[in-house]
Amino acid sequence: MKSSSLGGRQRKLPVFVFPEELQFSVEDESSHKQILTIYNPYEFNIQFQVLSNAPKRYAVVESQGSIKAHCCVDIVVRHKAVESCPPEVLDKFRVDAFIGSKLIGRKQVLASVTREKVPEVKEKPPSFVSLSDGGGLGDSSHGPLSKQRSAPHQASPSYLMMLLSLLCLLVLLLPLEGESPAWPHYSHVTVNQKLIAAFALGLLTMTLLKT
Repeated sequence: MKSSSLGGRQRKLPVFVFPEELQFSVEDESSHKQILTIYNPYEFNIQFQVLSNAPKRYAVVESQGSIKAHCCVDIVVRHKAVESCPPEVLDKFRVDAFIGSKLIGRKQVLASVTREKVPEVKEKPPSFVSLSDGGGLGDSSHGPLSKQRSAPHQASPSYLMMLLSLLCLLVLLLPLEGESPAWPHYSHVTVNQKLIAAFALGLLTMTLLKT
């Protein structure tokens, strides 16, 4: 990827990480291992590296690797000394993003220990879908990022569509030109008008049945 794609002034790009803070609970052993997700929403591949100011307290699975364009990767972060770590200590992780050997951006993630139970994070940002882990450091990303869409609500038949259907049915019931002299002249319709009304009525009927 040529450096020109980053702009003529080689500006830094934002690095997207979730969550932005890790909390490990002394009371909840399941919180001692957490997932840190790094996203790449850009049109090019990037490399990443996860650093910490307290590496002896943490074990990070796949602390470096690459992420394809429009992909993300889950990093497992395990706290190895929750019981002995004072709650007032605030550790920091830093996620650096590269293209080749060039640093293009970085993101800081805070980490702390609490005596209380950590509330469960129910879901990740709706703009992204978590991807499974399945490879080495050379390519640790899988699949495209995609937006989550809620299931469409079942809609009731539109009154306007029902009115249009009745109008089409009325056109079909009207006499053709030259037929039924007793009817007023303006109430007669042509063959083409009846064909259009029949076609429209069929489409409206199918739409109403689907809803």
